[in-house]
Amino acid sequence: MSRASAHCIIFEDIICSMADHRWAQSLRSLRPLRFQQVAPPKMLFGTKLRTAGALFAGSFVTGVKFALCQHEMAKAMNLLFPDLGPSPTEKDVLSVADMFYENGKIKELSELLSAFKDSTNSEFSWRLARVGYELAKLSSGEEERKRLTYEAFERAKLALQQDANNFACHKWYAILLDELGKYEGVKSRLERSPEVRLHFENAIRLNPQDPTSFHCLGYWHYSFADLAWYQRKAAAAFFATPPTSSYEEAIKYFEQAETVQPNFYSMNLLMLGKAYAKVGNGQKAEHYLRKLRDYPVRTADDAKAKEEGVALLKVTARSA
Repeated sequence: MSRASAHCIIFEDIICSMADHRWAQSLRSLRPLRFQQVAPPKMLFGTKLRTAGALFAGSFVTGVKFALCQHEMAKAMNLLFPDLGPSPTEKDVLSVADMFYENGKIKELSELLSAFKDSTNSEFSWRLARVGYELAKLSSGEEERKRLTYEAFERAKLALQQDANNFACHKWYAILLDELGKYEGVKSRLERSPEVRLHFENAIRLNPQDPTSFHCLGYWHYSFADLAWYQRKAAAAFFATPPTSSYEEAIKYFEQAETVQPNFYSMNLLMLGKAYAKVGNGQKAEHYLRKLRDYPVRTADDAKAKEEGVALLKVTARSA
């Protein structure tokens, strides 16, 4: 079978099994597909596939093969499909890692990246920070959540040391630096807030096409616009000129995120709904909250955003 033919094979059974670790069933299902060309499915974990002909040198397949290697599947894949080419590159691994992340496969992502915990490549380091942050959110125990958060921050700090010109290193350093404040108190969080803002701004400067950086900076502005009176009083005690902002400033960045990539994140839709409600623009608030109501739930963030958004939509609709 030629390499071009190999590009046309879509391992639907094995892809589905990746989420459930049903390796034996996957192996049984592979053999009949060896010489069978099938049309690529329209969706893979909710993400649109490129056409088979556009797959670069089988990188998707080799990336999947690598993702399975910790479960003794790589040898079987090599035996069944000897013409798939060389071992996956780091680029292949990163592509599979991002596929897992985009589709909420956090535990699988953690397993995949664990082999690169000693990597000096910032692309692995910031992704390890990101998956640590996500694992912390999934943890049900407070101590476990705290441990994972601090470990993730150390990964983010390492990533920034490895490459200060990588926007994602700045973004995840800022996210996790702010996250530490949840465990260290209001004073610590306020003291670190200028540094958090600076790194979000650096992320945007280095990559103005990343919607998440705009969202994060918008959230920073919303948080300071929404400070309670006692928090403002505390901030005044820590700073000669305490950080301040407005809901309008937050809206600007949330809207920029939507301009870069519409509907990219359920939480951005929620924050737009909340911010517009704060400035008395019920029509705009309803617009984004209705979009959130119809948003597919794939992650814990999606579920949380949708629950809060639906409740806020009812209030907004009643007051309209």
